[in-house]
Amino acid sequence: MPARVHCDGRARAGSGRGGASCHDSRGTASSRPCSGSSLVDTTAYSTAMRVSARRSPRITPDVVVTVVTAARAPRADWLLEAYDSLRQPGEVSWEWALQIDGTVEDVRAVPRSIRSDPRVRVEPNGRWLGTAATRNRALSRSNGEFVQNLDADDLVLPGALDSAVRALQEEPTAAFAFGRTVHLHEDGRLSHPWEAEVAFPPGRIEPGVVSDFWLRHGWDGMPISPVMWRCSHLFAIGGWAALSTLEDTAPVMTAAELWPSVYMDLDVQVYRVSETQATASAAFAAERRPNEAFLRERLFALKRLGLRPLPP
Repeated sequence: MPARVHCDGRARAGSGRGGASCHDSRGTASSRPCSGSSLVDTTAYSTAMRVSARRSPRITPDVVVTVVTAARAPRADWLLEAYDSLRQPGEVSWEWALQIDGTVEDVRAVPRSIRSDPRVRVEPNGRWLGTAATRNRALSRSNGEFVQNLDADDLVLPGALDSAVRALQEEPTAAFAFGRTVHLHEDGRLSHPWEAEVAFPPGRIEPGVVSDFWLRHGWDGMPISPVMWRCSHLFAIGGWAALSTLEDTAPVMTAAELWPSVYMDLDVQVYRVSETQATASAAFAAERRPNEAFLRERLFALKRLGLRPLPP
């Protein structure tokens, strides 16, 4: 494993250029081409990302992205699809901090082919702690300069890690970069709701713009799940928030109040949509209200105190 480095990106966790084979639902290597997911045709995304990459400087080989995934009772087949999506060819080196929200016994749900990859570190919490604490445990063992959240049931699209790293390198004061999610429905249908719903123009977004939008409208105006973080900034705001919902929205809005961010006008992740998701339940909606109140008070406090980071 690489030497422990705190967010400076000099530790190399392994190349993003994974092997050429994919796996079946049992974790057995397959001879079929690795496309990230058999459910999504990624050819068009690969072509678009290659064209974009030719217009930008090459990423230096010492750049490492820590992919953080919190998983509770994960499905092996979905983890394998997430793993295969990470192994798409790319310039960025990555490591996968896969944190199991459970006991050592729960680690057995992770296919052996994933656990045996030296770029992947699977660790259990030892007991159930919830999403935010689980992500923060994974974050605490990161070696990357950048941190990419990836939910256990989602997929990274080809070239997405490279594009986000370039966006943050071109805007060195930005706390995070984000693109859009493609929604994968239970019947296999794909939809692109964020193509018409992102509330901000592509490129650099100044501090306060995203957070003020959230305060005025009560919704994010951007997809939260595919955000790539600058590791130092995520640590500076305390990682994911200790909330029962909005644990990912809270750090995004806090960082957006303090620093610039970057919107990449492209699709970067596949997001699974299911009627059984926690976010679709009435209980989630009820939990959301007190957490929204907490986040509003945090943002108002930052404004009243006039907190702004020191210039570089």
